[in-house]
Amino acid sequence: MIYRFGDCTFDTARQTLRLTDEIVSVEPQALKVLHYLIENRDHVVSRDELLEQCWPESYISDAALSSCLRRVRQAIGQQRSGQTLIETVHRRGYRFVAEVAEVVETAAPAASPAPSNEPPALAPEPSETEGPVILVVDDDANSRELLEQHLQGRGYATRSAIHGQEALDQVVAEAPDLILLDVRLPVMDGLTVCRQLKSREDTRSIPIILLTALDSPQDRSRGLEAGADAFLTKPVRRQALMAQIETALRDAHAVDDQAPETPPESAASPPAWPPEAAAMPATERRHLTVLSCTLCHADTLPLNLDPEEYYDLTQTFHSTCLEVVVPYDGYVAQQLDDSIVIYFGYPQAHEDDAQRAVRSGLALVEAVRREAMAALNLSGTTVRVGIATGIMVIGSGQVPAPSPSLGVGSASTLAGRLGATARPGTVLIGEATAQLVAGYFECKALEDAGRSGLPESQVVYEVWGESPLQTRLEVESSRGLTPFVGRSVEIALFEERWANVQEGMGQVMLVQGEAGMGKSRLVQVVKEQVVGELTMVWECRCSPYQQNTALYPLIDLAQQALQDAPAGSPRQRDRTLDTLLSLLMAQASDSPLLFIIEDVHWADPSTLDFLHLLMDHAGLVSILVVLTCRPAFQVPWEQRSVMTPVRLNRLTQAQTEQMIMQVAGKSLPASVMAQLVEKTDGTPLFVEELTRMVLESGQLVEAPEHFDLRGELTQLSIPETLHDSLMARLDRLGMAKEVAQWGAVLGRTFSYALLAAVTPFETSILELGLKQLVDAELVFQRGLLPHASYRFKHAMVQEAAYESLLISHRRSMHEQIADVLVAQFTEEIASHPEFLAHHYTEAGRDQLAFEQWQLAGEHEKSRAAYVEASRHLHKALEVLARLPDTPQRAQDELQLQLALGPVLSITQGSASPAYERAYTRARELGEHVGDAAQQFDVLWGLWRLHQARADLPAARELGEQCLRLALGQSDPIILLRAYNVLGASLLLMGEFTLAQTYFERATALYQPPWLYPFVPVDAGLS
Repeated sequence: MIYRFGDCTFDTARQTLRLTDEIVSVEPQALKVLHYLIENRDHVVSRDELLEQCWPESYISDAALSSCLRRVRQAIGQQRSGQTLIETVHRRGYRFVAEVAEVVETAAPAASPAPSNEPPALAPEPSETEGPVILVVDDDANSRELLEQHLQGRGYATRSAIHGQEALDQVVAEAPDLILLDVRLPVMDGLTVCRQLKSREDTRSIPIILLTALDSPQDRSRGLEAGADAFLTKPVRRQALMAQIETALRDAHAVDDQAPETPPESAASPPAWPPEAAAMPATERRHLTVLSCTLCHADTLPLNLDPEEYYDLTQTFHSTCLEVVVPYDGYVAQQLDDSIVIYFGYPQAHEDDAQRAVRSGLALVEAVRREAMAALNLSGTTVRVGIATGIMVIGSGQVPAPSPSLGVGSASTLAGRLGATARPGTVLIGEATAQLVAGYFECKALEDAGRSGLPESQVVYEVWGESPLQTRLEVESSRGLTPFVGRSVEIALFEERWANVQEGMGQVMLVQGEAGMGKSRLVQVVKEQVVGELTMVWECRCSPYQQNTALYPLIDLAQQALQDAPAGSPRQRDRTLDTLLSLLMAQASDSPLLFIIEDVHWADPSTLDFLHLLMDHAGLVSILVVLTCRPAFQVPWEQRSVMTPVRLNRLTQAQTEQMIMQVAGKSLPASVMAQLVEKTDGTPLFVEELTRMVLESGQLVEAPEHFDLRGELTQLSIPETLHDSLMARLDRLGMAKEVAQWGAVLGRTFSYALLAAVTPFETSILELGLKQLVDAELVFQRGLLPHASYRFKHAMVQEAAYESLLISHRRSMHEQIADVLVAQFTEEIASHPEFLAHHYTEAGRDQLAFEQWQLAGEHEKSRAAYVEASRHLHKALEVLARLPDTPQRAQDELQLQLALGPVLSITQGSASPAYERAYTRARELGEHVGDAAQQFDVLWGLWRLHQARADLPAARELGEQCLRLALGQSDPIILLRAYNVLGASLLLMGEFTLAQTYFERATALYQPPWLYPFVPVDAGLS
């Protein structure tokens, strides 16, 4: 039977649905629902009837049913046309109300069957001879449809689901023979679905093949640990896919035939992350952007609508929100009747999570208004959206559950309050979010009016829409770029290749580098300085939001080049592709052409195929193809003679210092410059952001030609603009992230021996994790196991890994490390007591920490390492201040100040403010707890201060105090020093005779220093 209605043609025999002559890809279950509604269009089909007829003897959630009906409406064009085809009848159910023309398809054109009074039969249910059923679970419609079409063409029956919970519902309704399961899914991720299915007796034997866009060993390890039977990386090659499916089905049948209770383990299996290896607590600190979306008039809607109508509205609201946020990797943290909370940056961080949240917020406003009208004829229905960014404490999602626990933190609270404050149909964002998206969106700061419940200090912005600027380089260009630094070797290479292009020998340059390494800036310099303004330039870029949209960057370019908007059918896309390739070749044949495609690591499979094709033609014309990508991108085509890889490495120290100077505009204090160089590790983005953060921190005082430091330089933290980028690198590690966190607690440099001694991992697991860190270029390895040591490539990556741990977890880890050091690494802590002191400090064991810092300071003094000694003694003072205020603490502080004074005299000078502070504080303490020797040392230190400042009267007075104190003691060393200091003051004041008298008395007391206990200065020689 063929049904025609609206712009649709539905062939029940072939199970095909056409909309305006184009076949619409929709899963069989949705077609079954459509068929039943059409066949029973003479009455209202209740919800129970529909469930009983289309999902017999199966439990299907209301959300799954609403989602299926929504896809049916989309497939038949109801939402696009605005015409009601399937009506929701309040309190009763659903009815197909469109006019339907029935066409009975004949078996052959020449023979018409005899007319029959029998009603047309329903499409037959799948028979037992139907091919194996494969459930395709993917939230991306294009990927899902392509997989289903390919599988159906190979004789398989398919079912589909768009999120994890729907997949579980589908399996309960109809157990498939195999599941193709995407890892990144809304509501419930693929790994959690896999764990749940493999933990149940009735579903354990179903083969599961995981699909992911990320290709790394840690992803495979996580998948195998979850129980997956195989693992494939997108874009999936058809031959590889079919081979895995056939193998998995064959193995499953073999297991069914033999039915062993426990399959034997393969000795050759690679080490995976067992559950017991996950020793880290399932809670962490994360930098998240939180979106709160609430239906407007939520307090009155239930009163004005029938309960069933309100129910349908909430289902439409939730499903619409889901469809909007999924492409941006939003994570549904909470769903209530009239509101939803979405996290961006969990469980996988992205460098642009704040932008993703704001784009989602703008899209939600429009989508909810449109869908509420299309599905329920409710005009004026819209939402309020609030977005905030900050540190949250949240569970890791390892416990199988449809929804995670809500995170805790100010960002969630602020997002909710912003959402409640927003006018209907608007998006409000907090100040932290506004800083992260500045330049990418048009925003306006709001006045205080109407901001009830918000902190007075909180600046609130209303988002009007996206700005024309799309990339970070465009945003920075609008503010003014810093001068280009370094990369002379790379520029010279581009100049050489461009010379080849001008002679008709096309070239391809693949620029590789980590995020923030300056790929786009280099391309801009090439465009402006190498090829020149007269050269034709075609530019496009791949998008992380369009990785499953075929030929996205090329079609976007074609729209600009051809002033056309190609439709989305495969035939039209192919024509566009052919036209674009022809245009490229024609242009490059006439004159040199620069063709730039940025961020190829986000390219869709069709774009990669096009680039492969372009490689075959590039060498024949005058074209320079410049591709940019990140190091993890695996080039899918073989090496060609026309292709030159260009790897961007870190800037040198001199280049880093030059860039810091250019960002700051004038010279910085040496200590600030040193810390910036150390923390940024030559990454241009880190240099810019961290330098700007220091300039805005209030720690610097601007002078005409330079900056001065105001007080002591505090430890530089991670800028807000870099949190998400750094966390994204760690999240891509999978379970190896835990190894990185342990390493981060140990320090930027750590040994394998110590890491193995403190972590709970088995040797094979630990070595696998370290290998993944090295492969990901997050750490460098020196030496071979088990004598290897490791160093984090970037200081801020180590800091990000460390800060992702809960403070309580850090403390317990530091305590465990300290205990292991004392028990097993005595030689190491004897030569580096500051290492043990650090872990005692972070573990909160302050008394032990103080003792070790004091020991470390004295140890460095004995080595004449006075800068390090000063640092350790200051740390000892800091820790000591946390101990109870007792006479013993005062005595300990006095000893520290007296030990610090001579060190500061060497590092900063006896006239320095730091030196003065040390001895002034020592004098205060000495009046209460000091003995005579300590009081003399205090006076001696103050004498040196005034002597160095040429305050001779004050110095003489202190010298006389020293002498009075010494005469009351029986210590010849103190008396000798007193004569010496007073004589020195008198000498400088011109009282030579009296000075000579005191010097002679000192000389008479002098004995070789080895006859006396150790003193810091040989008073006789001085």
